[in-house]
Amino acid sequence: MNITIEGRVHSYKEDEKSVTNGYPRKNLIIIEDSEYPQYHKIEIAEKLYEEFDVVKTGDNVTVECNLNGRLWIDKETNEEKGCFTSIRGWRLTMEDCANIAHTDDTKSNESAVDSLPF
Repeated sequence: MNITIEGRVHSYKEDEKSVTNGYPRKNLIIIEDSEYPQYHKIEIAEKLYEEFDVVKTGDNVTVECNLNGRLWIDKETNEEKGCFTSIRGWRLTMEDCANIAHTDDTKSNESAVDSLPF
């Protein structure tokens, strides 16, 4: 399921637990400012670090995410023990900017326009 989360960056840092299991990821925590502020932890996979590493605390952002869930089944008893839900970010848009993934393309187009003879 795809969801969009808009808000302000609270923090962005390495998840220490993920390093031990061999799947590095960082956690981006977004605050939705409202009468009752909501904090959302969004997992960022290693292959997307370059795109997301531009964020700083306090930045206003929009993050496109996948909402994933799975059941936890006890291997010994084969009983259902619970359900895990994760939010995984895959696209970042910063306020007053185009989608960050396309920023480099925009710069190269601007330099191409500057080199035109007219």
